[in-house]
Amino acid sequence: MGELREPLKKPKKVLFIAYFFPPLGGSGVQRTLKFVKYLPQFGVQPLVSTVRNGHNFAYDESLLGEVPASVRVFRSNSLETLWLRKVIEKVAHRGRGTQAEANAASASGAASASGAASASDAGGASGAPARVGAIGVKLKGTDAQVEEKGPGPSLQAGASGVPARAKEDATGVPARAKEDASGTIKQRIFDLIDDYLFIPDSKVRWLPLGFLSSGRVARREKIDVLFSSSYPYTVHIMALLVQKVHRCPWIADFRDPWVGNEAMAKDIAFRRKLDAWLEGKVVKNASYVVNVTPSITEMYRARYPEYREKFVTITNGFDPQDFARVVPHAFAKFTLIHTGILSKKRSPETLVRGLEGLVSERPELRDKIQVVFVGYIPEEFRQMFKESAVADLFEVWPYVPHSVCLNYLAGAQLQLLIFDDSPETKAAYSGKIFDYIGAQKPILGFLPEGVAADLIREKGIGSVVGIGDVEGAQAALARHYEEWANGVRTIDSVERCAEFSRVSLAGQLAELIESASRAVEAKQQYRKAREPELR
Repeated sequence: MGELREPLKKPKKVLFIAYFFPPLGGSGVQRTLKFVKYLPQFGVQPLVSTVRNGHNFAYDESLLGEVPASVRVFRSNSLETLWLRKVIEKVAHRGRGTQAEANAASASGAASASGAASASDAGGASGAPARVGAIGVKLKGTDAQVEEKGPGPSLQAGASGVPARAKEDATGVPARAKEDASGTIKQRIFDLIDDYLFIPDSKVRWLPLGFLSSGRVARREKIDVLFSSSYPYTVHIMALLVQKVHRCPWIADFRDPWVGNEAMAKDIAFRRKLDAWLEGKVVKNASYVVNVTPSITEMYRARYPEYREKFVTITNGFDPQDFARVVPHAFAKFTLIHTGILSKKRSPETLVRGLEGLVSERPELRDKIQVVFVGYIPEEFRQMFKESAVADLFEVWPYVPHSVCLNYLAGAQLQLLIFDDSPETKAAYSGKIFDYIGAQKPILGFLPEGVAADLIREKGIGSVVGIGDVEGAQAALARHYEEWANGVRTIDSVERCAEFSRVSLAGQLAELIESASRAVEAKQQYRKAREPELR
C-alpha cells in the first residue's frame, strides 16, 4: 500500500482503543502515539480511549507532550487494583503452617551461606514481571533490588542491592525467608487466576469500563472508523463489542501475533483453543488486520485464506522529529549500547564471549571500550557480566525517558540488537531497530536469519552475527572499532530507510482508513438503491 501524500478529501474521525498510551512508557506505546501524532496531517481526527493509571514497567510523562492538542483522550479505570492481591497474600500467609516454618528455617541457612537474601514476589525475582498476569503489581524495572547507575563510575554488574544479612523477625528467622515459604502458595493462586480467569490476558479487567467508555465516545462523536492495537489482546475484544453495537469499520492492529506467540501463550489446551477462537472472531469482523512485518502478514493469510485480502502490513518505524532535539551524550570510550528490555530468552552470551576474545588478543582495548545496557536486564545476565573476563566493561543503567534514551543512542558508537532463535523473532523487526536507524549509528545484531537480519544487510546499516558465533562476534567488534578509530562515526540510515519514517507510515494508515470507510459507504449506497425493489 503506497503512501498517501494528500489529506483525505473528507476528514475522518477515528477512535483508537489502546491500553499502552502515555504516560505509560516503553516500546509498546510508540506505535499508537506516532499514529495519533501524524494522522491529523492526512485529514484524520484521532480520538483515544485508554486507561487511567495503567500498570507497566515504565512510565514516561514526557511522551504526553507529543499528543497533539487537537486530540482528545478519554480515560477509564482499568480495575487493576491491589485488593485481590492483598487477599491472596493473607490466605498464603495463614496457610503457611508448621511445615512452612521449617522450610523457612532451611531457607535461612541457604541465605546465610550465600551471604544475601533472595528476592521473591509475584512480579519476579528481579523486580520485573516474570509473568504477564501478575495481579495488581505496578510493574517496574530492577532498580528496587539492584544497584544501577546512570552516567558515571562503572557498575559492578550483578550487584544484588540487598544487605549481606537479611533482617530477622522475633522468631529469629529472616523475614525474606519466611516470605519465600509462603511464596509458593501465593504464586500458585496467582497462576491459577492468570491461567483460568484472565482471558485473553491480565488486562481483561479493563474490558467492562473500557467498553462503556469507548462505546460512549463512539456514539457521541459519531466516529467513522475504529482502531484497536494489541498487546493486550483485550483491546480487540473491546473493539469487537463496540463494532457490534455501532456498526462502524474496524481496523485491528497486531503489534505481535496472537495465536502462535509463544511469549504470551498458555500451555493449556482449552486456552489455546479459546485464543484461536477469539482471534478468528476478530479476523472475521474486522475490516482490516494490520501486521508489522510482511512475513507475519503472510502467516495470517495462510491461516485465514478466506480473509486473505484483509491482511496488510504497516511496519513500525522511526520519528525524525525525535532526533531533531537530540543532544548526544558524551561517552568517554567506544560505547556499545543496548536499550529497553532484554528478555531471558535473548542471551548476550555471544557478545560477552566475543568481547573476551577481542580483549584477550588486544589487551590495550580494555580501557577503550565499554558496554552500556539501559533498561531491564535479567539478573542471570548481570551475573554473566560479573563472572566474565571483561566484567569491568559492562554497565547497567535504569530505565530513562525516551528522549534521554535517544541522547544515549546518539552518543554511542555501536548499537546492539539481541534476539533469540525462535520463529517469532525471525518474523519480527523489533521496535528497537527503528530507534537505532534514527540515531544513524551502526547496528551490531546477534540475530537468527529473518526480517531484521535482512533489513540490516539490505540497507547496509550494520553487521549481523549468528547466535553462538563467537569468532564472528569478535571479528565484527574489531571491525566496528577500527572503522570508528579511522573516523567513520555515523551512517546515513535515515536516508536509506526513508520508507520507515513515522510520517510515511501514518500516511499508509490514513489510506487504509479511507479504504475501510469507502467500503462501508459503498454497502450503504447499495442498500439504499435496493430499498425500492424490496418494498
